[in-house]
Amino acid sequence: MEDKGLSGPGIFWAASRLRKPDQLAWPAFVKWYDTEMIPQLLGLRSINTVFRAVAAEPLERPNLAILATDDLAIFDSDEFKSLPAYTTQLTPQSGGYWDLIDFEARWYSLIDVFDHAKKPLSETKSFLAVGWDITGDITPEFVDKWWTKDHCQQLAQLPGFVRTTRFKAQTSWWSAGNGASLPCPDFFEIIEYETPDVDTMSIVEHPDMSDEAHEVMAEIMGACSFEFGTWRVEKAWAGGRDVMFHQQD
Repeated sequence: MEDKGLSGPGIFWAASRLRKPDQLAWPAFVKWYDTEMIPQLLGLRSINTVFRAVAAEPLERPNLAILATDDLAIFDSDEFKSLPAYTTQLTPQSGGYWDLIDFEARWYSLIDVFDHAKKPLSETKSFLAVGWDITGDITPEFVDKWWTKDHCQQLAQLPGFVRTTRFKAQTSWWSAGNGASLPCPDFFEIIEYETPDVDTMSIVEHPDMSDEAHEVMAEIMGACSFEFGTWRVEKAWAGGRDVMFHQQD
């Protein structure tokens, strides 16, 4: 894996699927993740938290790990590239995990955090992941204003909402494509809940939203392309702190 010039606080997003489920069973894959890969990742400098989730609806890559760090440069380091878990022979027939698992990796820079509930990551049971690209006649600053003025305050009124964190893409990588990049949204948001399910429509159709806020949201929805995914957290690990990132007041 070539250096990508990564830097600054952000997350490593690794979505995956089994390429050869006839050779590697799901429980064996999860065991490798939980007992080898993630503990070794937590041992890297500057890794704050890790959590593993599974898709709540059908997705091409239904397994997900998210690592939060104060310096994404760790993922360009020899320390990361030489983790022993990379050389584990998961089955006698395979040459390594690349033969059996398809990974899509993304690296996102932190923009900001709205931490409503002030609860540790261990309380997060599910989350909504929203990616978007601006394709119409609005600016990132227009979205920033809406996110701060309206969106976060509306989320704070929803049952079970914990916090939301916003990011901007640095780069991506696809293991099965020999390192080629898959489409990766420019902007990304992770909305955490302490409930096992996410009511996506309650965000879009909030009953207390003002007419002005509805108009702004409609303008944003019409000027952006989106991807949505709901995820259930299976396990969380605390490294340097008990949340991905703290809100900066």
